[in-house]
Amino acid sequence: MINEENSKQIEIAIDNVYQKVIIKKKDRIVAWQWINLFFYFFIMVSLFLTIFSFVVTYDLHFQLNKTIFLPVGIVAFLCFITTTTLIIFIKKHQKDLTQQIKNNFDITSLIDLYNTIFANIMPDVTITDITTKWTITPTNHYPINEFKVNDKIIVGKYQNIAFNIGSISQATTTVVDNLEPNLMPKPYNTQYYRYLFLTVTTSNFQNNAFEINRKNKYPKNNLTFDNFFWYDQTNPNITPTLKTLILDNMVTTTLIPNIKVTPKALSLQLATISTNSWIDNCDSLFNFNISLNKNVMLDNMIETIKHDYQTLQKSFVWLNLILKHN
Repeated sequence: MINEENSKQIEIAIDNVYQKVIIKKKDRIVAWQWINLFFYFFIMVSLFLTIFSFVVTYDLHFQLNKTIFLPVGIVAFLCFITTTTLIIFIKKHQKDLTQQIKNNFDITSLIDLYNTIFANIMPDVTITDITTKWTITPTNHYPINEFKVNDKIIVGKYQNIAFNIGSISQATTTVVDNLEPNLMPKPYNTQYYRYLFLTVTTSNFQNNAFEINRKNKYPKNNLTFDNFFWYDQTNPNITPTLKTLILDNMVTTTLIPNIKVTPKALSLQLATISTNSWIDNCDSLFNFNISLNKNVMLDNMIETIKHDYQTLQKSFVWLNLILKHN
């Protein structure tokens, strides 16, 4: 999806940032990709020489010239102390440089970069802002009032329809399965979750309101609508055709969302991700892993853009379903 021209554009964006941050000679030394490995190797060698020299000097089993090994041990020990101290300062400076690089990535230029790349593969999408505030608030979020924080939220237009897509991270003492009746309080045991939402505002949903919520417990081999969802069975808008389309999308996108359609808005909770183990297969958007090495940074940005594209693509598959149903 990212061609050679796009890669060059990303590389230029990275170069512009690095030229602002990595200026001095010491910055270039600290940013050298092998600097940490070099110091760790030197620390291990000096520690080995220190231990070996002092053992030879004071252990009576060794019949070597001990007058040589004592000075060697002292020098090796001083080298160990020096390199250990240096690596601490190097790591601190690397952390400072990493933060400066992160701060110098201009949101406007990143948005332009995304729009340029998406112009060929998702021409109906235009990103207008990256923020941490919802301009179209999710309306089917879990009724838990504990700590929440918004991750990066993409604001834009899809076929001239205003949308937000992003995630909410939460720390809670409740085990979130999916639906309110299945929320199980477990005091003193903090759980960490991320909820991925797509929200849309449009007048297209004027006469077609409905809500479905994924069940927590369901036989995976039984691909029927009632097996997966709670819903108002008297709602005429939840038609057999809609049920079939939703099941087809579940297979296509490997997502089982909660959907709430109101007269002027759509709130689509695409995924609930437990991040307790820090293994997150649905990471937050615009989440670039900053590296001091430009080649590594280029790879990281390409992977992040691919991730965000795939998330957007899956999200709009569901939006298209709702639009088609209307």
